[in-house]
Amino acid sequence: MGNSSDGAGGDGKQDSSMGSDDRGPPPEISLTSRELEGARLAAFGSSVEEIAGLLFVSEHTVKTHLEHVYLKLGVRNRVQLTRVLIAMRENQPDG
Repeated sequence: MGNSSDGAGGDGKQDSSMGSDDRGPPPEISLTSRELEGARLAAFGSSVEEIAGLLFVSEHTVKTHLEHVYLKLGVRNRVQLTRVLIAMRENQPDG
């Protein structure tokens, strides 16, 4: 069948080389407030240019924040980023 974009092989097993996917980041990982803002906007489909305008920063700054987010969370693309952010939200205690 070949490679699939979700990191799962034809046997249904998770490919551990693909990053965190939907397990979420380890608990010790923390994002700055600006990294989290940019990550949320990126996950909802905003372009780098749109994020820069909304956050009043340069496109270069947005790209740097997203690079840091990807490294901290162990993701490689926006789909994986979205999955991790959803998992983080679902794992937050009610309060």
